Amino acid sequence: MSPVAIRLPRTYDAARMQAELRHLEALRRVSAGYAGEANHAWESLCLMAPRQGPLEGAGHRRPAGSPDEDAVPTEALARAPYLAGILEELPCPKRLVRLMSLGPGGIISEHRDEFVSFQDGLLRLHIPVVTHPDVDFFIDHQRCDWREGEFWYGDFSRPHSGHNRSQVTRVHLVMDVKVDDFVLSLFPAEFVAAQRALGIQMAGQEAPDEDPLRRFSFGFRLPAGFVPPGTSYEPLPEPADGRVQVQDGRLIVLVNEQPLLGLEPTSDDTLLVRGLAPGTTMECDFEQGRVVGAALVSGVDGARFRLQVRPG
Repeated sequence: MSPVAIRLPRTYDAARMQAELRHLEALRRVSAGYAGEANHAWESLCLMAPRQGPLEGAGHRRPAGSPDEDAVPTEALARAPYLAGILEELPCPKRLVRLMSLGPGGIISEHRDEFVSFQDGLLRLHIPVVTHPDVDFFIDHQRCDWREGEFWYGDFSRPHSGHNRSQVTRVHLVMDVKVDDFVLSLFPAEFVAAQRALGIQMAGQEAPDEDPLRRFSFGFRLPAGFVPPGTSYEPLPEPADGRVQVQDGRLIVLVNEQPLLGLEPTSDDTLLVRGLAPGTTMECDFEQGRVVGAALVSGVDGARFRLQVRPG
């Protein structure tokens, strides 16, 4: 089996990164992950994001422009020139860049990110900015001890979790990057060969026709108290906005601007949901070629939940 994590051949100045964190302290963070997963004190500040779709909070705003799937800097990144320099020196297409913080006593509940893998063409890379020996972080139940300033790849398509037992706030610079030749050059040759044997979705590679997928795109709102069918998640403490969109030839679900689930069409009106219980589906109702209604159907017990589809 492939390793759960690989240290990449670059090192960064932790003290300079930590100094820039102080310039960003006044900016409001947003909760990371899905609110119903029982995460605690886990937050993010966006440094780069696609132009399409709004982001909340001062410092999250992006420059105006036409929709573009590749990430562009937010106002927060302008306050952190050393971090901006790190990102500029990594010449690969970026989908999303965040500072992810886990406060004292914080918990990242075990979950999988189904959409980040070589086969999906998107990887998640980490640079620890502030950490502590009493921060427990596991990928596929293997402990990962990553030091400040190191550069790491983790296979976050596998189960992963964290618990900050220290009195400091652990902060990582987290980058979702598209796989290109530069990214592959960071990895050992034998590892790349093994991934090529499984199939790698390369940036710039001709994508499948996205038009059949775009018909499934729509926005929705999850009400307070929502629990995904067939899960043991906690009820949402407050309403959350989400959307289904096409990304790199695939359908994904975003909630509060964070990618959470993958979707695969199985018929003209049904999608298989990746990231919930096996067999969970999303059934869509169409009028004049647009989604006007949708329901999540549990793969465990067949329970159904109608989504509040937003117009437009």
